[in-house]
Amino acid sequence: MRRRQGFALVLALLISTLLLVLGMAFLTKQSYRYRLARLAADAMGAKSLAMSGYENSRAKMQHDMLYPPPDQRYHDEYSYRESVNDLNSINEIGHFEVTVDRRWMDPPYEIIIITSEGHPKNSAAHYRIRAELDVRPGVDFFQVARWEENSVY
Repeated sequence: MRRRQGFALVLALLISTLLLVLGMAFLTKQSYRYRLARLAADAMGAKSLAMSGYENSRAKMQHDMLYPPPDQRYHDEYSYRESVNDLNSINEIGHFEVTVDRRWMDPPYEIIIITSEGHPKNSAAHYRIRAELDVRPGVDFFQVARWEENSVY
């Protein structure tokens, strides 16, 4: 009779250990799912910020042929950074960094390169867009000759 009681105790401990391991595995799996969902949301935010930077720069260039503004030491590359706020204009949701490269603007290339990188606030994710715009006379205004996108977490 005593042997049976000892066996039941050992069996109960083994079952408890097995349930504990299964529970821990389930919780770890859920933790990874939440983390991946957060990374996906951050990546989409970063892509939106990068696209905002590209469109911001393209619109400035379309309305002002002297954009980026020349200074006494004319540079072929011009970079700037802008913060982006939510619709209430209270909370910053991230920023974008844009670089306009005019080194290849003259013939035979006639290309302007815009690189825009989006960074959501409180996230390590960022997304980069690189567009080569064809500025040859007679071509649609700033037609995209080449487009590259990539994200980094």
